[in-house]
Amino acid sequence: MATVRLTVAQIEDLLHGPRPLQLARYDFSEADLRGVDLSMADLSQANLTQANLSKANLNGANLNGAVLSSANLVQADMAQTQLHKAYLNGADLRGADLRGADLQQAYLSGANFMETNLQDAIMAGAVLSRAYMGKANLSRVDLHGAYLVKTDLNGAALALADLSEAHMHQINLSGAILMGADLSQADLTEADLRGANLDNADLSGANLSKANLSLANLSGAKLNRVNFTDAEMEGTILFGADLTKANLSRANYAQADLNGANLTQAMLLDGSLHL
Repeated sequence: MATVRLTVAQIEDLLHGPRPLQLARYDFSEADLRGVDLSMADLSQANLTQANLSKANLNGANLNGAVLSSANLVQADMAQTQLHKAYLNGADLRGADLRGADLQQAYLSGANFMETNLQDAIMAGAVLSRAYMGKANLSRVDLHGAYLVKTDLNGAALALADLSEAHMHQINLSGAILMGADLSQADLTEADLRGANLDNADLSGANLSKANLSLANLSGAKLNRVNFTDAEMEGTILFGADLTKANLSRANYAQADLNGANLTQAMLLDGSLHL
């Protein structure tokens, strides 16, 4: 990582160099790069802390290991960008295009992804704790084993997403679309899933203790061996769901729709075993 910050003149010279730009390890901290074309550039391990990259073209760029903490990436084109193990803590990515981007094991705590397009992005093992992702498009995204503790995904689109083994303690998924998503073995303790659509989702083996699933739609969902201890499930739709060996002890499922649900060997409200 470079230690000397570039001057404005030096940055201008670099941006006019031969394409694709070779900018690995350069220091662009606090630089004004609004609307700049950095497509396919090599910015691996570059320092872009607090840089202004709003509406910049980073399509296909290599930002592996780069530092973009608190950077402005509003409406930036980052489709197919490589951000493996990059640091984007506190970055502003509102309205950015990150379709197909590689964010594996990236650090994104406190980042703002409001209305960001992350469709088909790879984010396995990424750290997104306390990030804001309201109304973001995360359909078919890979978040296997990711850290989403206290992350806000209110109203986000997560259809067919892979959230298996993800850490989602106290996550906000109220009103989120999770149809066909894989949440198997995920930690959803104290999660807010009010009004979420989990139609045909796979939550087998997940921990939903103390979660709020009021008015959520889990029709046809795989809920075998799920821990619903102390969960709030009033008005939850469980039509045709597989609750084999699920633990519903002390859960409030008053007025829940259990028509056609499979409750074989499920532990019920009073601690009895449904046979």
